Amino acid sequence: MCRQIYIVIYVECIITNELKNLFVSPIFPSVWENIGKSDHDKSRRESEKTLKIDAEQFAEKHKCHVQFQEEQSFTPDYSNNNNEWVAIINATKPPTCCDASVSVDTLDEQEDEDKLDQDEDDTDNMQISGWLKPSQQERRIGIDQGIKNFAIVAVDKTFNSLPVVVGAELYDLEQQGLDRNCDVNDLVVHIQTKTVLMNWMQQPGYDSILPHVDRVIVHLEQLSIDNKRSKLFTIELGQLLQRLANVETCIVKLSQPHIHRGSGPMFNLGDKIVQACDLKPIVYLSSSKGSRKRVASARCSTLKKAKRPRKQQTTAQSDVEPDNSSDTDAADDPDNNANIYRLKKKMSSDIFKYFIQATLDQQLDLQVYISAEVQLRWRTVMCKSIVKKFDDLGDSLLHALNKILCGSSNYRP
Repeated sequence: MCRQIYIVIYVECIITNELKNLFVSPIFPSVWENIGKSDHDKSRRESEKTLKIDAEQFAEKHKCHVQFQEEQSFTPDYSNNNNEWVAIINATKPPTCCDASVSVDTLDEQEDEDKLDQDEDDTDNMQISGWLKPSQQERRIGIDQGIKNFAIVAVDKTFNSLPVVVGAELYDLEQQGLDRNCDVNDLVVHIQTKTVLMNWMQQPGYDSILPHVDRVIVHLEQLSIDNKRSKLFTIELGQLLQRLANVETCIVKLSQPHIHRGSGPMFNLGDKIVQACDLKPIVYLSSSKGSRKRVASARCSTLKKAKRPRKQQTTAQSDVEPDNSSDTDAADDPDNNANIYRLKKKMSSDIFKYFIQATLDQQLDLQVYISAEVQLRWRTVMCKSIVKKFDDLGDSLLHALNKILCGSSNYRP
């Protein structure tokens, strides 16, 4: 933990041009005092000394010792730090930044030449305060999209508190009247009028159903390229949703694939759910970019020459597509792919059911709370057998929790 804080502070300091632009949230004194004092830090400093000696020998060998000495003799300019600190203490307004279209270098040159003469009104028009506004409350919306099963789950996260599942919905867009041959505009209009997604995204003109948050992040499932609607439900849908939303308060992005991986959200929910649902990590075989291109081109040429079997057509049109990587071993073994796909769907379904039935002790073990209203509603749905397929909701939940449970805490240098 100390090492992560140290690295974050270091990076922030080297990319900040003025002290007033550095925002640091409160850090416990015990953590602050231990920064740089661990065995790892001591070992790192010893390694740096050895590296410096080796670098000097290398420079002498290549006749670059003068450049090496110049680099080692560099000292940063701290001459204006006292004035900046006084300005921060006496400041009455939070710091702001200029429009992204005006570069810092251009502004510096104009200031040096005394050509930048703007009044306060013009400066205010250039400010984009949203870039520097910290977010205390976030909502992560996971979406598992399909024409028949369109599942969305919302998880709210407040600073220094556990995440809370505040909403879960499952729609049959085709049954609601959406044409299978629709375009992205028809799809978004249907989502706006027939689902609660826009309400959860806190868009203007929609009544608030969930508590207000500072920022909403929407995670779209990445569909397999074998799905003929993959472009419609991923890139096109995401781009249009982002155009409808203000990027400062709502961000639409593709969810990280492989949510059933060993380091994924399933195995950051405590031991009880792993044992109760018999969760098993899915191993994804990596492949190079060139290999993936060759596999894709070979697959396309094969499809042009031969007609797809009925079984493959059914899989390609399914609502939830496999998110495993393309590799030669998996491609040559369709039965193995089908077994893995069924295993992932079963685990996702069991996870959602576990959340709905979870007691308070189980929620504490999960380190994720579930709204009592959400639990009551879906318990009723289960008892009445209104919905029998919960894997889409489970996938949506995992997409929403992925960055919360597996984000910065899994830092690797």
